Amino acid sequence: MHTNSTPDRSRYRPGAEIAIDLGNTNSCVAGYGPGEMEETLFRFCIPSWVAFADDDGTALVGEAAKNYADADPEAAIFGFKRMLGLRRNHEDEEGVVQRLIERVPYKIGAKNFARPSVQVKAKDGAVRQLDVVEIASVVVAELKKMAEDHLGRNVRHAVVTVPQHFSDPSTWAAMDAGKIAGLDVPIAAAGAYGLRGKLREDGNALVLHVGGGTADASVVTLMDGALFLGEMI
Repeated sequence: MHTNSTPDRSRYRPGAEIAIDLGNTNSCVAGYGPGEMEETLFRFCIPSWVAFADDDGTALVGEAAKNYADADPEAAIFGFKRMLGLRRNHEDEEGVVQRLIERVPYKIGAKNFARPSVQVKAKDGAVRQLDVVEIASVVVAELKKMAEDHLGRNVRHAVVTVPQHFSDPSTWAAMDAGKIAGLDVPIAAAGAYGLRGKLREDGNALVLHVGGGTADASVVTLMDGALFLGEMI
């Protein structure tokens, strides 16, 4: 059982932060922005796809990247979230990578002989190895831009949700993706929904994470004013 890292709300003014769900199939950003009478909720979602179509490294994101797969399947990257934080020199984690290798058309290599990387080939034949965190950061950056365009101002703070079964290295990798995209990123799950103010002491809440390819559930308990995540169900 480990403590959920809940953001210190006193650091942020209302509406100054966004919430990002970095998913394996789709990724979403949500927050509150100006409305006619009061701040209203906004939400945008994109496919979790990235494609490198040009020699200068410019990336296509979301639907544009998914559509580019028809032209160059090996240049369109998807399903990479499951590799965040994995180590290829660990047998169980390497098994996850090998199952993905069997399913995707792009090439997966090893970064520094441990962390999985994605092989990107430019039109001139040059090959680059990109860390999975770098790929994830492109999606996060696109979601950040969508929120900023809607709000009409820069956003520096975001809460990023991760599955309960994520290991510490996987959670840190998700945070690093946010930082590369220019965000201050605390990690939170149920804490983002204000459960600390709704649960009684020693009270429990069931938290469901339903994704495009996997689903899991965990129990959150309020103990001494802090949220603790139990084992995955």
